[in-house]
Amino acid sequence: MNPHSDYSAAYVVVETGAATAPFSLAFSVFARTFFVGSIALGLRATGSGRWLVGTAVVIIVLSLAGSATLISGALFPLLALSTLADEIWVGAVAWHWLRAKKEV
Repeated sequence: MNPHSDYSAAYVVVETGAATAPFSLAFSVFARTFFVGSIALGLRATGSGRWLVGTAVVIIVLSLAGSATLISGALFPLLALSTLADEIWVGAVAWHWLRAKKEV
């Protein structure tokens, strides 16, 4: 009987669980692309936040390129960068809307 057989089964479970994060982030790209794109189209339609629209296009391209993590794990840093950029962009949109002058 191998004394390490229980440890190897636990190791396989941990390794399988660790691989789910990149895949779940890669699948969330499609919802994120729709979310960022729809807000960017709304900003463009109102003519406000031109720099937000430009950065949204960059984030969408980075996100779609990062979704290739489903094919190659080497692209995970690009996916992580686009996820971080998305969070910062949403904060910038909120800041932009809070600072916008209210029209009466």
